[in-house]
Amino acid sequence: FGWSICVDGDVMVVGNNGTSRAHVFERNAGGPNSWGEVKKLTADRIGMTVGIAGDVIAAGAPGDNYDRGAVYVFERNAGGTDNWGEVKKLVASDGTTNDCLGMVVSVWGDVIVAGAWDGRMNGKPGSAYVFERDAGGTNNWGQVRKLQASDASSGDAFGWEGACVRGDVIVVGARYQTVGTNASQGAAYVFERNAGGTNNWGEVKELILTDGVNGDDFGWNLSIYGDTVCVGGGTNTY
Repeated sequence: FGWSICVDGDVMVVGNNGTSRAHVFERNAGGPNSWGEVKKLTADRIGMTVGIAGDVIAAGAPGDNYDRGAVYVFERNAGGTDNWGEVKKLVASDGTTNDCLGMVVSVWGDVIVAGAWDGRMNGKPGSAYVFERDAGGTNNWGQVRKLQASDASSGDAFGWEGACVRGDVIVVGARYQTVGTNASQGAAYVFERNAGGTNNWGEVKELILTDGVNGDDFGWNLSIYGDTVCVGGGTNTY
């Protein structure tokens, strides 16, 4: 319990990786500022990663289906008022064993981004998948894009733990990226919705440290607020 946590407004969702659950708490449930539990979300292998924005919760299940991974989407009023019912299971269009989709999830508005650390056993650099609410039909939450780094190489761990969407910007970390001769210095990549075409989610910038060293793991985790990106590493935060 507490493996992953995300808060938006008066709602908090907490992952419990050991029980395949996510727990929803609301500020005034049970009394003023009580932060009472209002729902237990259950689905196979969820709880390792969670994200919430408005009336949508996404819960990653990287161990689903022989580690192909999946993301489960819950909406506040699905199945009844404040029911937080499951509306969709998201999977990658090209998912394979050990891709681990759902290693990280982030939600903003009608967009969900989910990381797939497919470099663990498959010798891939890692990927992040973008899903949108009405892609393929109303409330279908269809896949619209697969993101990869422009200079990707095997084992970069792009999309392992660092991925965030806010507005028209997505940032994805690659903590094992080699920069120059520095192994695992790490990098973070910025994508914008209309870069390269409408809804293309094209890469616009690679963020790297000017004073980076071996093992910085820059891109381990990250967050976006307005025009600012904060990126964490194994040794420093920038």
